[in-house]
Amino acid sequence: MLTLFADYYETAFKYFEFFLEQEPKQFNDFLHHLVKFCQEKDLKSLGEYLASPEITLISKKEAPDSEVYKDDARSFIKGAKS
Repeated sequence: MLTLFADYYETAFKYFEFFLEQEPKQFNDFLHHLVKFCQEKDLKSLGEYLASPEITLISKKEAPDSEVYKDDARSFIKGAKS
């Protein structure tokens, strides 16, 4: 099922790329809410896509104004997989 929707998810996330460069806190907040929504609605294919290595929270290493440390970003993704 993941491969069926992966192209749609990838396209949708391209629209959020501006967050990656300009607004790391807003992107991280959005990603937290989206993962929670997927878990509540049992949307496994989107949850699996979000847990892929390409999508993660933006850490302080990537953007100094982020509130997320690299280890927190890693643990977030591990939590999204379960």
